[in-house]
Amino acid sequence: MFGVMCCSLLLNSCDNTFEPFQENDQYNFSMYGTLDLHADTQWVRVMPIQQSLLQERPESNEVTVTLIQESTGEEIEMHDSLFQFATDAFAWNYWDINADINEGERYTVKAKGENGMGSSATLTIPSNLDIPDVEYSENTEEATVEGVARDSLVVLEARYLAQALVFPGCAPEREIVISHLSQTDIDPDGSYYLEFDNYRIIASRLGVTAGNYIINRRQLVVITASDGWPDIGDLTDENVVLPEVGTNVENGTGQIAGIAKRVIEITPRRAPCESER
Repeated sequence: MFGVMCCSLLLNSCDNTFEPFQENDQYNFSMYGTLDLHADTQWVRVMPIQQSLLQERPESNEVTVTLIQESTGEEIEMHDSLFQFATDAFAWNYWDINADINEGERYTVKAKGENGMGSSATLTIPSNLDIPDVEYSENTEEATVEGVARDSLVVLEARYLAQALVFPGCAPEREIVISHLSQTDIDPDGSYYLEFDNYRIIASRLGVTAGNYIINRRQLVVITASDGWPDIGDLTDENVVLPEVGTNVENGTGQIAGIAKRVIEITPRRAPCESER
């Protein structure tokens, strides 16, 4: 997607002076994340919209991020943590472990800088998501999943930590994520049913023949979301990167959605085998 955007910019600049950034007087912050009904800690990422591609390591952070429950007006100021993702890539994540997130409630996440300028996103939390019934065969990587979703089912995927078996040991561990949402049968009352077999898919992802791998963890992830869940499936690569598209952030860009997430541990984490190196 980033490559498409770059090519588009280059093609459109053949007869014009290339200006990598336009003057921004409309967007204050980019805001991304979810408020999860079933999470112990809520996380959102809030960054001022810069005039450079990479955020340099900031000396300090003068941004206040507040979580507001609309029905009561109760406000919680979120804590900030600076994350470094690469040599020159930094981001501020905001978190709180005391936020009492309730199903069906509306919440606003509001960011305000020291200059008084701000951005905000308002969202609705979905209903409680029951843990589905799962039958799983570790020998064949086959499973059946049955459950009920009271809101839109937006994620149903199997996640693996796996290693290919290569002489004289194991390749480095890899995470493999296989979405099964499109295979899931969903009834009008929200009941859903799924059967899958990932034995050969895992092998293909690892580049080995079936069975020539080990799995160090198996998980099933199920997520439902409120009506604010972003639907960008019909957008082109050029449109999806526009700041005003697929966003629920006022005076900014990004998306913060309300979700209910369940992670079912099929087999708990075990130590990986030693790499061939």
